Amino acid sequence: MVPSYEIEYGTKVEKEEWEQLKTFWDFQPSWQNSIASIQAVPKAMIYAFVRLDHMIIGYGVIDKNSGDIPQLAIHKEYRRKGISRSIIAGLFEQVEINQLNILNVDDTCECMIACMNQLGFENTVNQYELVLPL
Repeated sequence: MVPSYEIEYGTKVEKEEWEQLKTFWDFQPSWQNSIASIQAVPKAMIYAFVRLDHMIIGYGVIDKNSGDIPQLAIHKEYRRKGISRSIIAGLFEQVEINQLNILNVDDTCECMIACMNQLGFENTVNQYELVLPL
């Protein structure tokens, strides 16, 4: 995969940038993929950004050791333009592992599932939340 959008890499995101990036989300990340969890292991994470006129329009985060992608999101006005493909390709270039994983995708988020399928990801595990009333 070769990125078609220019990718800018970083090792952290400032608090005010997180506020902007959260507006891209279609669902709240699980606690394992939350901002706090990502920030808890800063040396393991690499961030990839796509900017347009100095404004971030898409981003992804990868654990460079495992190939796990805890967050990937595109500004709603810029979706379906190949930005996710560019970010995924850019993230893949940052890891030595030959597999990328996206965990805890909300199964009601049809646009994310469609995007992941189009990029070639396969659903291998479903996760269920179980509740026991006391």
